[in-house]
Amino acid sequence: MSESGIIRREDLYQIWKQKDFRAVLPYKEFIFNLLIHLDILAEQRRYDTATGSRLPVDNFFVPCETEIVDIQAPGGHVLGAGCCDKCAIFFSSSVGLFTISMTQKQDMGLVEESNYDVSRADMSVLAASSSQIQELSMSDDKISRLKGAFLAAMKGNMKQAQAEVDKLFPVGDHANSDIDQVVTSLSKDLIDDYPASDPRWAESRQDPSSRTTSLIILNQLNDKVKAHDYIINFLKKVGLWDKVSFKEVQSRDTKMLTRNALCEHAEKIQAAIALRTQHSTYPALVDAAIKKVLEKRGDFDSMQSLTPQDIFYREVSKVHEIAEALMEYEEHFLAADVTTQDVLTVVSSVNAVLQSMFDQALQYRQNKVGVYQSYGPEILEYTPWTSTSGERGIRTILIKQYTKTYEEALPETEMQRSEMYCLNS
Repeated sequence: MSESGIIRREDLYQIWKQKDFRAVLPYKEFIFNLLIHLDILAEQRRYDTATGSRLPVDNFFVPCETEIVDIQAPGGHVLGAGCCDKCAIFFSSSVGLFTISMTQKQDMGLVEESNYDVSRADMSVLAASSSQIQELSMSDDKISRLKGAFLAAMKGNMKQAQAEVDKLFPVGDHANSDIDQVVTSLSKDLIDDYPASDPRWAESRQDPSSRTTSLIILNQLNDKVKAHDYIINFLKKVGLWDKVSFKEVQSRDTKMLTRNALCEHAEKIQAAIALRTQHSTYPALVDAAIKKVLEKRGDFDSMQSLTPQDIFYREVSKVHEIAEALMEYEEHFLAADVTTQDVLTVVSSVNAVLQSMFDQALQYRQNKVGVYQSYGPEILEYTPWTSTSGERGIRTILIKQYTKTYEEALPETEMQRSEMYCLNS
């Protein structure tokens, strides 16, 4: 077990037959299920491909073996000990089953290089347990395996993370052509991740690794800023950053360089934070626009325990959809019989929200140009998400808003000034 991190069911039963554990033996199945539930043992589930029924499991991972255990914490008494395969095994009231072995100090480089506190990041992916990381590393899906390596690095195990990345993308292997898509998909999964500590999201957690209002949502968005910074540091430390410097990837139905896609993800987090800040100033406007977005997605009634704001701000990669919804709300509002002051109020409000979002995204892009700059023999022409054309493109929407401001709002302003001048005369 000390080498493989695996223990057999029968080995545990033999330990429990010892004098100090005989009281446990009658309840062995209950204790076993409890150890699995608490992630002290990790079960690799297997199913019959023909019937779909679950197959019995005899071998279990011991994730606690790779972690530092504090048995001096309150309630951390050692209740008993045994020996299996020449390895000492202890049972504590606070951490359950664990072993003691000589290890090198954990490499905390990934966390130390960031200016953020990982313990405060409220992201389900960052809260994954050791057993979930182990399960991800054994997946057939490359995105899940890379996510497992990232999580191992977050927990300070850079050696394990590097080994997993080396297996996933061997040097000189032509099969690594999908590395850019895998990295981009991981980044997108991360910015669209669920909050870890918000209990209202519990019903939506399907992925074992993915596993409010005003201030809570803003804090959750700030946590995504931290998480995105972690993943960039991770890619640099494991040698993947240079491999995605000038390769193409499919993102938002177009081809772009991988680094541009990663930068867009970070920009959209900034845009979402700016939108959330403006939300408190223009609540009726933004709430109405969010409702329109969710109705188009079909997500409006999907989770009764969550507010529309919770659902919208969680999926950061689609935050740009709010721009079209704001325009639709504005057009519908102005089509009604409204006063001059109402016209000026709604147009200026939409202008303020859009300007704040795109200003903050652009500021991030300019500040991080040295980080995401790509080098290569042929640099692909790139159109930022803030400049997309087409009927629903951001550039098209901004031109429409400029036209509406110039043709409808400004004349009303001039008319008000003329009326005020006449009154004063």
